[in-house]
Amino acid sequence: MACFSPQAAEPLAANWPLTPRLSMGRLFCWRPAFYNRAMRGLASRLIPLLALPGIALAQPLDDGCRAVLKAAANARWSEPARCTRPVATKTATWLRLLAGPTSAGELARFIAENPDWPAQHILARRAEEAHAALIDDAAVRHWFARHPPRSVNARLRYAEALEAAGDRNGATRLRRSAWVDLAANPVEERLFLDRHAGLLRPEDHWARADRLTWAREAEAARRLLDRVPAGRKAVLRARLEAIAGSTGDFGYAPEHRRDPLVFLMRARQLRQQERDAEAARLWLADGAAAQKDAPEAQHDAFWSERHILIRRLIRLRDAPTAYRVAAQHGLTDRTSVDYLEAEFLAGWLALRRLGRPEDALVHFAALEAAATAPISVARGAYWRGRALLAAQREIEARAAFEAAARHPFTFYGQLGALAAGESEASLRSRIAALADPPAEPEHAALWERRELAQAARLLAEVGEARRARQVLIQLADLAPDAVDRALAARLALRLGQQDTAVWIARRVMARHGTVLPEAGWPVPFNPPPEVEPALVLALMRQESNFEVEAVSPAGARGLMQLMPATARGMARELGEPALAARLFEPLANMRLGTAYLAKRLDDFDRAVPLALAAYNAGAHRVRQWLNAHGDPRLGETDPLDWIELIPFNETRNYVMRVIESQTVYQARAGAGSRHPVLAMGR
Repeated sequence: MACFSPQAAEPLAANWPLTPRLSMGRLFCWRPAFYNRAMRGLASRLIPLLALPGIALAQPLDDGCRAVLKAAANARWSEPARCTRPVATKTATWLRLLAGPTSAGELARFIAENPDWPAQHILARRAEEAHAALIDDAAVRHWFARHPPRSVNARLRYAEALEAAGDRNGATRLRRSAWVDLAANPVEERLFLDRHAGLLRPEDHWARADRLTWAREAEAARRLLDRVPAGRKAVLRARLEAIAGSTGDFGYAPEHRRDPLVFLMRARQLRQQERDAEAARLWLADGAAAQKDAPEAQHDAFWSERHILIRRLIRLRDAPTAYRVAAQHGLTDRTSVDYLEAEFLAGWLALRRLGRPEDALVHFAALEAAATAPISVARGAYWRGRALLAAQREIEARAAFEAAARHPFTFYGQLGALAAGESEASLRSRIAALADPPAEPEHAALWERRELAQAARLLAEVGEARRARQVLIQLADLAPDAVDRALAARLALRLGQQDTAVWIARRVMARHGTVLPEAGWPVPFNPPPEVEPALVLALMRQESNFEVEAVSPAGARGLMQLMPATARGMARELGEPALAARLFEPLANMRLGTAYLAKRLDDFDRAVPLALAAYNAGAHRVRQWLNAHGDPRLGETDPLDWIELIPFNETRNYVMRVIESQTVYQARAGAGSRHPVLAMGR
């Protein structure tokens, strides 16, 4: 048995599960036999790959090349280059072009010659800035004719160059578009108008006002009231009232009540004032027309507001109205997540609240047909099976569950397998038998010699982890097949970037339907024993992708994404307050995070879905949701319905993703218990 110490924790190398080197400590001691056996099996599949010809890391950098790369990584642009390796030189050039001194010509050449290198959007932005600063009008025209300008400054510079060549119409079009997107700055506006006011039409001013009001730039939009077309003035005034937070009706008159922004602000106001019945009537009367006229970029805002209202109506037990609002979602982009969620909610309401399985089938079939990612495909198939069961079409239901079961690495794929009659042991065996797509030794050797693969290794060698990650993800994105995508993920593992490997596996699964079990579900750390290891690993995978130094926008830190205040509280409870200051040390973070998860499990009678929801959103919210929707532990509601009724998208997704990964880790370890969703119900 090895005793783990937070001071000396090390991520395991690519040939994990070798025991990490650890100094003496007393935090916890754990090395379960079943995990050792399972992970030796995994290592037996991974280690031969490291011995393939060309798979070993490329020859070490000589001092000159290392110095060139380190200088570029540290923005020391003036140091002389003493490197003869072309890939190292190009990698250093790429680093400089992203952030250092360069020229329009150099950027243009690099972009043209290296279209597969990552961060093309940054290179393109810098190239645009550099060309906009050129004095040579011909060079400006040459570049922007092939690379249409995006920024206002670049459009104005291109307009000057076109005008110099006699293309007044082209110059006018560019200046009008620049006015629409000009910053909401009164000084810049005045300067622009002093030079170009005569070119601008009322419709150009309306286009600018439209953009500004959607961006909630009310004062800048107000300055346009006397310039927009006469027929738009009333709508603009109504928008400005809405943005100002008027408690009135925003002049919600028939002639402009379907204006997209006025409608959306009115719907939000009614919902915030808890006038839900009025909000629903508004959506049913005007929502489709307003949404149709909204800019495509705002469709997410429409669905977000509609979605909140639907879930509020469910909580208020007004399922008929909730169904109508959901079914009339008006979304036309069938590839969008919003469309899939809208069809799911409409189907779920028809089936579980209105008892109309035939109507539900229409929505679940639409979801399944539109989905491409296995997570969503399995969700649609599983619920189609539930609707078919309710319609007493058992044979078809079994086929639907079996369709879901084809995706055993997903939450609903696992539930579909169990609903189709597969045993939990058989499901875990099926998961454990899957491996990353293998590569022939010759192909792997050739792949490793690719320019970007070499660049990723070089960047990792000089400590440029962030840039190495960009290159690795680009390698996966460019890969023509599953074998090459798996090679990119494996390279990430070998370079100690397990978080990048997981990220690649997520993208590959979502975009191509290919599962990378070994790269996507690594075990770089042995968790403490207070909680089932498979659950802790699954939680860390979802929280941080196993990135040791991960920091969320809210300030959560480390592998298990602990807030500093939470960590301090847990450290005091454990009698080891010093741990709270070491959240970027894997074992300290796991010690505190596992203790916190154990508390949440105790709070909710070891019900994993409830504990996970509490870990993510807080125990107080879980108690609120139990009161609102019933307690599945007491048989008051279906456990799956309870999960789907979690009102926070993040938390609902979090619970499903952790549970599906828990099942994967159980399968990989050759252990497991009853599925958490089934175990929670009666």
